[in-house]
Amino acid sequence: MSLWQIAARNVWRNRGRYLAYLGSAAFAVMIYFIYTALARHPDLQGGYAGASAVIQGIRAASVVIAGITFVFLMTSNSAFVRSRKKEFGLWSLMGVTRGQLMAVVLWESLFIGAAALAIGLGFGVLFLRLFFMAISVLLRLPETLSIYAGPPVWVQTLAVFGAFFVFVSLYSLTDIVRSTVIDLIRAERKPKAAPTFRWWKSLLGLVLVAGGYAWASAPWPTAIILGVVPVTIMVSVGTVFLMQEGSIALLGWLRRREGFYYRTAPFLTVSHLRFKLQENAQVLANTAVAIAVILTAVSTIYTLLVVFAHEAQMR
Repeated sequence: MSLWQIAARNVWRNRGRYLAYLGSAAFAVMIYFIYTALARHPDLQGGYAGASAVIQGIRAASVVIAGITFVFLMTSNSAFVRSRKKEFGLWSLMGVTRGQLMAVVLWESLFIGAAALAIGLGFGVLFLRLFFMAISVLLRLPETLSIYAGPPVWVQTLAVFGAFFVFVSLYSLTDIVRSTVIDLIRAERKPKAAPTFRWWKSLLGLVLVAGGYAWASAPWPTAIILGVVPVTIMVSVGTVFLMQEGSIALLGWLRRREGFYYRTAPFLTVSHLRFKLQENAQVLANTAVAIAVILTAVSTIYTLLVVFAHEAQMR
């Protein structure tokens, strides 16, 4: 049996573990494909008033979605590899060379990436017409935007996410290369450091979120247009910081309440959550930011419509 066949069997055997990762990656590919198709639509290349501003907002949202997806893929893939270190160590004891082990892990990652691209692009084509109909209603266009999914849209989506999956696959091998057989086998037994609350990080997150929403609430059209990219970045980074440090602070506060903490159920639950949230806080924050960016991008289109309509009426 060849190495790629072994990798395919491993992916199928661990399909339950990979399902959430695959679904999230496919969803990100679908959203990026749809937004890229809208940004590159021929009818919006100067065909309507204010179209250039709408395209800028959509492109900014696409960049943020791609960045969040990249961080999510890095975090999730590292967690999967870390959870299977003992399995890799046993393979090494059975005679599997380090090169063969790396090839199997690389094939697994590429299989998941190819499946995510295929599923995401398939659903992107499926929902493309519905998305264009909704955008046409929001922009109050005289007629519905025609379906557009030209070669540049496919090439850009495949290039961006293909590069992501290849880089993440190669990055996942670095931890295996640096670990010895004993380290791989004992990976699950290593004690985890207790999470510590960092006040400066939580304060920075609060300032970024508050500043971002204050900027977005400015009543001036120029501030809204210029703030699309900075506000998105500020709120995204601030949300990640607040999610990480806020969860640690909350669980630390519960732990200090002796009357509540030193009981069977809270003792086990809070102690377990302290370490699980430390591992998964970044993934949860990335998911929250991705959903917020998607909703905000659609709202931005409608906001720009109202702003330009008001300016045209005043003039």
